[in-house]
Amino acid sequence: MGRLRVGHTYDTHHHILLGQPAPRCSMCGEHLSVVHVLVWCQNYAESRRRLFGEVGSVADVLGENNAAVIDGRLFLFLRQTCFNAL
Repeated sequence: MGRLRVGHTYDTHHHILLGQPAPRCSMCGEHLSVVHVLVWCQNYAESRRRLFGEVGSVADVLGENNAAVIDGRLFLFLRQTCFNAL
C-alpha cells in the first residue's frame, strides 16, 4: 500500500534500474503512473467507477481508512488492470 501512496511501483519505476525509457500505459499509451491507472486512464474508467464510485484523486482510492482498501476492492482493481503494485 505504501508504494502506491508514494507512486513508486515496479511497473512505474523498474525502467530506471534497467536504463530504459519510462513505460507507457499498454491501454492508451500515456506515461504509466499510479495516478494514471487509479484516476485518469479512460480504459479503466468503468472498472474504477464500478468499484470506487467517482474518483477525482488518488486520495479517493488510497486515503486512510478508505473502504476500498479495507474491503479488498483496490486489490481487485489492481488484478483486473494487471498493474504490478509491488
